[in-house]
Amino acid sequence: MKERWNFTALRQPTAQEVIIHFDDKTISSKDIFYELEESENDPGKLDIFIHIKGVVYSSEDVEDFIAESMIAVLDGLIGEYTNATKISTLILVENGELEEPKNILKLKSEIKKFGAD
Repeated sequence: MKERWNFTALRQPTAQEVIIHFDDKTISSKDIFYELEESENDPGKLDIFIHIKGVVYSSEDVEDFIAESMIAVLDGLIGEYTNATKISTLILVENGELEEPKNILKLKSEIKKFGAD
C-alpha cells in the first residue's frame, strides 16, 4: 500500500485591521497595544505583553476570552507559523504597565527586527 502525505496549511498573515466583539464592546486595532521582550524562559523566542484600552480583566473568564481572541488576532497579523514558533508567552497587562506601548498593527515589522520572521 502506498503511503500518503497529509498536509495541513497554516494560516498566513492576512489581517489589515483587528476587530474583536466582546460583551457590548467592539475592540479595534487602535485599542490594542503591545511590547516585546526576548523570553528569559524560552531562548530564541519572544514574550508579548498586550494591553487593550478599555478592557478590565474582571474575571478569569474575561481574561481567558481575551487571551484566546488575541491568539487568533496574532495568527492573523503575523501568521500561525510565526506565532507558534517565535512567540513564547502572551501576557495581558493593565493600563500603565507598558513602558513604550506600540499599536498592534506594528507587530509584524517589529518581529522582523528581532530576526523572527
